Amino acid sequence: MIKDHCKTMRFHINSPENRVPYIFNFSTMKLPSEVMINALSSKNIYVSSASACSGKKKSRVLTSMGFKSVIVDTAIRISLHPDTEEDDIKYFLTELDFAVNHLGF
Repeated sequence: MIKDHCKTMRFHINSPENRVPYIFNFSTMKLPSEVMINALSSKNIYVSSASACSGKKKSRVLTSMGFKSVIVDTAIRISLHPDTEEDDIKYFLTELDFAVNHLGF
């Protein structure tokens, strides 16, 4: 559901096809990661811009994969819990769309 939505929104999908099923990484190509993180956290949705061990730094993995700065700078990493429900994902996607469409530069 999330991957299909990201394709519809023309986001860049950073996660490979053989990814771990509960972690997904994409780039909006529009909003800096920190802006998106703050917008979503104000709605009690918590995502990150890099792996948990990286803190608030840019993703060294995306950088080492050779992605352009716009992809690295707008990357969002989602970690889902086994108890995540479809309504939770729909809420996330609604708030993601709102942020992209109303906070875009």
